[in-house]
Amino acid sequence: TRANNGMSDVRVTDLDLRLGDDYKVFAATYGLGIFSGNFAVNEPIINIKTDTKLIRVDQGQNATFEINYKVFGGYDEETTFSLEGLPENTTVEYDPSQSLRVNSNGSVKVTLNIDEEALAKSYPVIVKAISNSQERETGFELQILSDDIDNDGFIELFDDDPNHNDSGVDLFW
Repeated sequence: TRANNGMSDVRVTDLDLRLGDDYKVFAATYGLGIFSGNFAVNEPIINIKTDTKLIRVDQGQNATFEINYKVFGGYDEETTFSLEGLPENTTVEYDPSQSLRVNSNGSVKVTLNIDEEALAKSYPVIVKAISNSQERETGFELQILSDDIDNDGFIELFDDDPNHNDSGVDLFW
């Protein structure tokens, strides 16, 4: 937005893009104040983000999150959503669908069904939106929790050595 006579030639000390509903750009100058404008796109694009950066879930349980997408410049394409980096044997459900025609802002609800045998640790998960013309990605951290901290098959309450991955017989009292 033009202020006074505009920015002129001045040093910009900070430049920020506000994501969300308006994609407004802010430029902080040295001595002339802050200027703003809207990020404009002439070509069709899609942006995606998740509603979380961290999901914690127990082995054998479910977790749900949303992939939010925003379209610009007349984007209207068949788009497929996918996840990479999940634990083995995790099943994924997409609502309304994994692939859909996207031409307006919206979201896809994703349910992760974690296998009971999933290794308890952190997984960096990559979320992708792929169409004929582009690929976008974002991500989050998935933490699989367990009462069996050392993954030796014994719940730590009954584990004789909870600090080591022992394969011997554990003591029960």
